[in-house]
This record gives sequence, structure tokens and C-alpha cells, in this order.
Amino acid sequence: MPVLLFVLACLPYLIGLGEPPLWDANEPLYAEPPREALATGDWLAPPWNGRPWFVHPPLASWLTMPSYALFGVSPFSERLPMALAAIATILAAASLGRAVAGPRGGVLAALILSTFARFWLFSRQLSGDVYLTACLTGAFALALPALSSTAGAARRRLLLAHALVAVGTLAKGPVILLLYAVPLALTARLARPRVPLARLRPVAFGVLVLLLGAPWFVYMANRFPDYVGIYFGHHHFRRTLSDELGARGRLYYLQALAGDAQPWLLLVPSALWRWRGSGDRRPAAMLAWIGAAFPLVLFSLATGKRNVYLLPMYPLLAAAVAPLLLELFDGIRPRLTRALAAALALGCIGALVLLRLVATNLPEDVARASVVYTAILVAGFALAAATVRTSSGRLGVPALVGVVLALLCASALLLPVLGRYMPVPRLAAALVREARPGDAAVVYRTGVHSLMFYARRTTEVARNPAELLSRIPPGTRGYVLGKASVMGDLAKMEGLTVAEIDRAPFLRFQWRTNVLGRGPSTEDFLLVRVDRAGDAGGPPPSEGGRPRGAASEGEPVDPERDP
Repeated sequence: MPVLLFVLACLPYLIGLGEPPLWDANEPLYAEPPREALATGDWLAPPWNGRPWFVHPPLASWLTMPSYALFGVSPFSERLPMALAAIATILAAASLGRAVAGPRGGVLAALILSTFARFWLFSRQLSGDVYLTACLTGAFALALPALSSTAGAARRRLLLAHALVAVGTLAKGPVILLLYAVPLALTARLARPRVPLARLRPVAFGVLVLLLGAPWFVYMANRFPDYVGIYFGHHHFRRTLSDELGARGRLYYLQALAGDAQPWLLLVPSALWRWRGSGDRRPAAMLAWIGAAFPLVLFSLATGKRNVYLLPMYPLLAAAVAPLLLELFDGIRPRLTRALAAALALGCIGALVLLRLVATNLPEDVARASVVYTAILVAGFALAAATVRTSSGRLGVPALVGVVLALLCASALLLPVLGRYMPVPRLAAALVREARPGDAAVVYRTGVHSLMFYARRTTEVARNPAELLSRIPPGTRGYVLGKASVMGDLAKMEGLTVAEIDRAPFLRFQWRTNVLGRGPSTEDFLLVRVDRAGDAGGPPPSEGGRPRGAASEGEPVDPERDP
């Protein structure tokens, strides 16, 4: 039975990995460098868009390249290693839950983590944060025995944990060192019996970080003179202290968790109260709560905030909540069971109402797909109502887990329908058919970074007409992708001849559009060919022996700042 439940927990992470096309928000920033590294052979410093890539370390690229080599370059092959990393994280969470609440607690911790909708969503779109979370959770699971034992096996596991964190610096940078060392040290000092810090072997930890994590950063600093200033100065220090990622207040992450950590966030206050009242100071319980709280505190201090930064807290939170969920299953807290079932019933009703509103403002094929969600939510309401009447945790806990798992599996199966309204692959195919090798490819006034992945060519971004003209030198032609609502700018520019090549619909997800029905739910994206008349006084198509618009080896590129 535990093996079957673990398989069910992992199922949503493996279904239909090839759909939908790349999510343009961040996924191309991780999917493109390994493709270019395989093409150029520069696997030590995977480039992005033909330029040095100083935004993220290379672990995600290194894990993706073998998949590309085996299965070809595709969304499936770039997501497969990350899905396996998510499953490894679920397994590590089960190990932590087992240490906190026994074998059944381990199974529940795995189920809780797998049914955090945000964890599932980020594990379906390539992100270095998933690899960081996998390394960190695995390290905690390996290190935990060293907090209560001095046996040789515990010491060896601790060294493996330190090595895993050292490798994890290549996922998102040195931040993993804080996320690992501080909770581990606090647990050692606050747990009972208290653990000497020397048992954690901090010197060995430092040596492993220098041997396994530091060499790549030293290599990049030697190869690119500007690397240290750009990667550490801009992408860490400046973004941490500025509002470049968006001005968000101190309470932003609490607001994010209110949506991202459902449905299990409802149990966190009761689980915390239970743990505090039990006086449980065992290292496993302490590490679960401290490890879950520390990312929230650490990242709340920064000005630049993104909800994906909280991903490392979910596995620890799953282990911390598992003991309470086990008590609910065993019928120890019937009142809380009824309250949770009532919340599930209300949630199902609210979701059905919202689903109905959204379905009336969606394209017909997408609306038809929502029937599956309706069936799941109706079944969930029936099970929740039965739980309210009987107070049976053996009915209510499986109902809650089952409803969320079913919704995630249904979402994975229905993603191909959504993919019909993600136009970049179709327009990229038209660009490949039409464009000549020297033609420019430009994304105009929109953040569509996946064009280069599907078109297999360098692309440029133009935020305004002046930048567009600079991307297409006089006497040349280019292919421009953008929303139909802004492509009228091109017809107003002197010296340009514009011809539409193809168009495809894009599904807009906005509260006013999809819920309130104000405005169309789709918007066309266009691919147009732009021929620019020659201009003797204009700049030449190339400068300094390299294509116009290409960066030199040391120049930074930061697509996350593009609109």
C-alpha cells in the first residue's frame, strides 16, 4: 500500500510532460541554454541567445543536456529531469516525515508535498528552484541522523548531505548554503538533547563547498572579467535590495502562501499549536519547523520577491503537518476533521461557481474540458459532506488528498487543450519556413522568450519602434512576432514594408476577462515579415566583425528585465 500511494503521489508529475509548449515567463531561460550548449560545445558556460549567460548557474543545463541528447530537444525532454527531481524531493520529504511521525507519517508527508498545487506547477515548468529544493530536501534527509547519533553511518550520511548542498550551489547560487546551514545549526542548538555544532562537521562542509561548488564560479570569473560584478552584484545584491522584481511589501509571502500552499495551509496553525503543546524537541520535529520557517523569514527581508523562492519550504512544511494529519486519519481530533471537511466542501462549491463563471468566457474547446473538473469537484463535495456527518478521518483525509490529486492529474491531461492557445510553436515553424539565415528575428513589445527555442535561432527584443528599427538595419529584412493589438505600429514606420506571414490565438488569463467577461478571452499573435528600405546614412548591418545586436563575450544579458 505505501508503494502504491507513493506512485499515486508521483503520477501528476509524469503525465503529459510534453504539453503545453514552454511557459514564456521563465521556462525558456532554462530550456534554451542546454540546447545551445549542445550545439556549440560550450557546456561549461551554456550560452543563452548566443551570448554569455550570467543569470543562473549551470546545474539545470547540465541535467537537461543528457535528456536532450537521448530524446531530442523538446519540452518533454527538458521537463523530464525536473520531474525526476520533483519525485526525488517527494521521496526525501517522505524520509523526513518518517523521522517525525513514523512510517505512516512518511507516506502522508509525500502525499502532502505532492498535492501542493504550486509545487506541482513549478515542477512542470523548468526552473532551477526545483533542483535547489531537491538538493536541499535530500540534504536534510541525509543529515538528520547525525543530529541524534554519532555512528559511522550517520557521519557518512552527513558528508553526503554536505556534498549535495555543495553541488546545489550550481542550481541557484550560494543561497542554498544559508538555507541549509542555518536551520541545521539552529536545530542542533535548540533540540533536546542539544547537539554539539562540531558534530555537524562544519570544516568538512566548507571544504566540500570549495571542492565541489566553488570551481565553476572561479572558472567563470577567470573567463569573463565582468562575471562577478554581474552575477553577484546585480543578480544577487542589487535584486535583493531593490524593487527591480516588483515592489512587494514585507507581507507579500504570507499573501502568496495563502494561495500557493492550499489546501494544507489550513492545517498549519493547528499543527504548530499541537507541536508546541506536545513539547516535542526531537531533532526531526525541530528541523521540520525551523527548515520551513527560515526561507519565509530570509526572503521576506529582501525587497525583491518572487513566490517561487519559497519552494524549499514546502517539503519541510509537509513533514511538519504530517503528524496532525495522521491524528485526523486515526480519529483523534473529530472536531478538526469536521472543520477541515467543511472547508473542503465550501472550497468545492466556490471552485464550481468560479469554474462556471470562467467557462462562460472561454473558447468552446477549453470550456468543454472543464467538465472533468466539475465531476471531480462534485465528488469532492459529496465526500466532504459525508465526512462532516460522520467525523470520520479515514474518509475525510483520503477524500481531501484524492480530490487534489485528481485535479492535478486532470490538469496534466488537459494541458494539450491549453497548448492550442499558446501560439509560439506554430509561428516559429512559419518563421523557419520563411526566413533566410541572415534575417533578423524580433519579438516586439512582449516577453516571448520561447521563440528562439522553437525557431532554433538568435532573437532580439524590441520594446518600442526605435529599438525595432535598430534590430533591422537598413537594406535588410526581419521577422517580427507580437500581439495584433500593437503590430499596427509597424505600418506607421517610414521605410518599412510589412507582410503578414501567420497568426495564432493566445488565451488571456485575467480576472476581468475570464471571470467577469469584460473583453475577449483570446488575442491573436502575429508573425510578419518586415522589409526595410536601404539608407545610405544608416548604420551598417554588422559592426566590429560580429552580427548587429550580438553581445561580445563579456557583455551581460538579462531577459528577465524584458517586458
